[in-house]
Amino acid sequence: MLPADKNSGRSLSFKTACLLVLVLFFVTNLFAALPPQPQKPAVPLEPAEIKTVDTPKVSQTVPSYQDGSPAAEGQAFFWKSATETDMREEYGKGQGNIHWGAVEFHPVASFQEKYDTNIVLAPRGQENMDWISDYLVGLAAKTPLIASRGNDFIAEAEYHADFLDYMRYDRLSRVDHTAHAAFRGNLANGFGAKFTEDFFKTQDQANNELTALQKRWWNKMDARVNYTREKITLEAAYTIIMNRYLQSHNLSYNDHMMSGVVYYSLSEKTRVFNEANIGRIQYRKSPTNSNSYYYQDRIGIEGKVAPKLTGTAKLGFRYQDYERKTVKDYAQITAFGNLRYDITERTTFNLYGETRPEESSYADNSFYISNIIGLKGDHLLTKRIAVEGGVFWAYDRYLSLSTEGDQSAKRRDTLWGINLGLKYELRKWWLLDAMYVAKQRDSRFNNFDYNDQQVTMRTTFLL
Repeated sequence: MLPADKNSGRSLSFKTACLLVLVLFFVTNLFAALPPQPQKPAVPLEPAEIKTVDTPKVSQTVPSYQDGSPAAEGQAFFWKSATETDMREEYGKGQGNIHWGAVEFHPVASFQEKYDTNIVLAPRGQENMDWISDYLVGLAAKTPLIASRGNDFIAEAEYHADFLDYMRYDRLSRVDHTAHAAFRGNLANGFGAKFTEDFFKTQDQANNELTALQKRWWNKMDARVNYTREKITLEAAYTIIMNRYLQSHNLSYNDHMMSGVVYYSLSEKTRVFNEANIGRIQYRKSPTNSNSYYYQDRIGIEGKVAPKLTGTAKLGFRYQDYERKTVKDYAQITAFGNLRYDITERTTFNLYGETRPEESSYADNSFYISNIIGLKGDHLLTKRIAVEGGVFWAYDRYLSLSTEGDQSAKRRDTLWGINLGLKYELRKWWLLDAMYVAKQRDSRFNNFDYNDQQVTMRTTFLL
């Protein structure tokens, strides 16, 4: 267990007072909002629409699942945990009433209190609990680059800082930084181009295997060009991800990937596609991980699959050739699916699943096979109140034999989790939400088992 810092209770009374005020205010306004008849709100509380082929709208309890390869995932902020949702979804609810010429600004600020029973996901019996305060401030901006062309040429930028304050383990207190920039242009004769860059600096866990809090930063740059003629769209892309660990340098790597995609439109809202990826993962003189080349091809469908049913599904094969000859290569089927069913205007369900390789530094493994399936639901109770919930199950499989204590076996991890949440729109610019999350890992080796529960209250101001 981690030793608690001296004078760790110095802010107990202040934090307790803040939390009590937040809880009382939330409950009071919640009951005050129940009498009105349900109506669809001016600012929807439903989840954001599926944004790209590789952006699963997964349960917030799921830690860092990516699609395709470390460079192929499309969700820039995949590392966010239970209640730390992507703030770009919140920016979209702002009214955009702050302008400077053609530039539209969306400031955001939030205060969050979280109780976490296992902050470093330690084995059972060794848990370290703490209260964590999170003060977030951020700003998003968007502008057309050529006024006469409207939305044909758009530039956008976002930044927010998270000031995290741990009550018992003050040395873990830190400031996380998140930044995003993008350019999109619709050129003449059916040509288009897009460039995005995302940056994140944190100390949170990177994936299922790495449970320790390690300082790291992650930077992704993606450049794409496309050409559309009638029902066919061709797209080419280059993506690079730089992942740097400031303490465990053996985990730092660069991932270079080139992609080609052919889309065919079946209708205005539905298209099928075939995508091919070729890439290289290169570690920085790592004694635990091997450099590799990977090749992948997948077919899929995206858009409106049936009435009230939208989403993305893809199936393909991936071969990953590791340079270290003592480790096994990956050559298996990969699959990805995310389907959203709108039962009514007020109720939505998301079913998602994926199987893929994940880079590993455990024992003699270069990767483990990650499998996940989950369900998430959202329901609008009144014009200002929404509830959400989700459940997921994951199974991680390692291929090489390893030894822990007096037990030798191939490691197997089973993970599951649930989350329940309540959102209240006090004003169009003022949101309150509460969340409960529970997750658990059961491993073939008992020293990798853990339980974790989190309770969070948050208030958010945005324009």
